[in-house]
Amino acid sequence: MIGIPLDNPGLYLVELASPRLGLPLLKKSQPMYVPMVALVTNLAVHFKWGREASLIWVTTLDEGRPMPAAQVVVYDC
Repeated sequence: MIGIPLDNPGLYLVELASPRLGLPLLKKSQPMYVPMVALVTNLAVHFKWGREASLIWVTTLDEGRPMPAAQVVVYDC
């Protein structure tokens, strides 16, 4: 595991090259490229599931305060 310094909030698309994974997974002596996505945010979404109704709210991670203007969309997939 490695850490990537992502200083600003946002959605980051990152691709890492791993020379150690290439041989066992690709059966070749070349690096394996691993794409990933990182979401950097100061928000947390909380969900309380109820029998008749449920509740969703958003708070900040640093202070635990509610975010009154947060918009949450729920899809039934």
